[in-house]
Amino acid sequence: MISTTTPFGSDFYKDLVHMIFQAIDDGTKMAVHMLWDVLIYFLVHDWPLVLGILTFFLVIAVIEWLTTGRWAMLGSVLYNYFYYGILFLIGLIFGPDIFTNDWADLLFFVVYAVSFTWVGILLTRIGIRHR
Repeated sequence: MISTTTPFGSDFYKDLVHMIFQAIDDGTKMAVHMLWDVLIYFLVHDWPLVLGILTFFLVIAVIEWLTTGRWAMLGSVLYNYFYYGILFLIGLIFGPDIFTNDWADLLFFVVYAVSFTWVGILLTRIGIRHR
């Protein structure tokens, strides 16, 4: 006698797709946690190196502005400090799961807009950028 039903049930394919998406989501969250832990470990153990490199880039950008009068590199360095600094603080406050949220792209855009605006205001206030 031949059976026409599958041994897995009628909703097997729906459950399979759901399980695949859940596994991808769980894997992404695990990867973000692992990368966050590596970042925190690196920053805790090598903070003088990180601080030195960040200071080096800021000094080079200021020297570029003072010697040539071009402030684009300084603006770029300040923007990156603000952008990644805010994202780092958000990650410290809310945990790395915030970056795997469905609304993470909106968060990145808001942080981008805020950082860009702050750098523009800062450069205008100290007289580097003239409007």
